[in-house]
Amino acid sequence: MYHTYQHTGFVSYVSEPENIHYRRSKPTTRRYITGNSYNTYQMAKNAIPERKGYWLMLFDGTGALAHTEKMGDQASGLSEIGAVLQTALRYECLSLVLVSHCDDYYQANSTDMMYNVKLITAACGISMVLLDHLVIEPDGYYSYRDNGLLSYMNN
Repeated sequence: MYHTYQHTGFVSYVSEPENIHYRRSKPTTRRYITGNSYNTYQMAKNAIPERKGYWLMLFDGTGALAHTEKMGDQASGLSEIGAVLQTALRYECLSLVLVSHCDDYYQANSTDMMYNVKLITAACGISMVLLDHLVIEPDGYYSYRDNGLLSYMNN
C-alpha cells in the first residue's frame, strides 16, 4: 500500500513496511530438546568457542541454555564433580550436558563411565540431572544417552 504526499508541487510515494515474519528482533533462545542429541550437538558446536577439552553446558528450568564453561582439558581430564555442581548451582541450573572433544573416532571408556555415574549420583542428591555426555568427533558426535549409557533417564 502506498501513501501519496504532495509538498510544493512534488509528489512522493512512501511505501508502508512489509510485515516480514521470518525476521526476528532478538536471537532465539536455544533450548534442550529431550531425546534429541543432534540438536544438542548443534547447540554445542555453536555455543562452545574452543574445540578441545571438556565443557559444561548448563540449562535452566525452562530448558534454555544458560551458561557454558570449560571444565578441564585433555591432560588433566574433567574437573572434580564438586566443581561441576558448584558451577551449576552458581548459575541456578537444574540440568547439564557434558561435552568433550576428541581428535579421532571415540569409543566409550570406563573412566568416562565412572565419572558419569559419580556425577549422576551426586547431582541426584540436589535434584539436578545429567541430560547427556556428548563427545564431539571431527566428523560427528557420540552420545552416551543415545547409546543407552544414561538409560536412567527413561525411568
